[in-house]
Amino acid sequence: MILGLDLSTRYVGYCLLTENEKFIDIGYLDLTKQKSLYKKLDKFSELIHKLREKYVNLVPFVEAPLFGSNNQNVVNLLQRANGMYCLELYRILKKEPILITNRDALKAAGIKVPKGTKGLDRKKYILQYVQSLGTISPDKWTLKKTGNPKDWCYDQADAYIVCLAGAKRT
Repeated sequence: MILGLDLSTRYVGYCLLTENEKFIDIGYLDLTKQKSLYKKLDKFSELIHKLREKYVNLVPFVEAPLFGSNNQNVVNLLQRANGMYCLELYRILKKEPILITNRDALKAAGIKVPKGTKGLDRKKYILQYVQSLGTISPDKWTLKKTGNPKDWCYDQADAYIVCLAGAKRT
């Protein structure tokens, strides 16, 4: 079973596919109320334990942390969090997480984001692509009152892409 993860300090998106790319589950972990990185790790650990209890033989694929940002503090925080989460994955699942860059995941999944598409527009494009596949029930894509997707929908979509790329590698 492939476990795809989009790790962050606000929301963790996760997706599960079989090795032959059959969709199993998708969801997110809301970490916005946890102020400490260690409390976020506790919540993440609870999620991984629950997934391990429900699904057998999980192979974790993780979107590699952000490198190209002008805000070095954000990059440092994400690097720290990613390392902590990956270590926890190893401790719980007894498997080394396989890091995959967003670019490599998109390529493996066969998605071509139009050149020049950056930031939120890029996230929207990826989410719309995943939604257009029709694999995942529309109720997983919760909307704000404005009609825009809730923030965690983008993390779920990224987790799906990572998971799909992981399934193609196995």
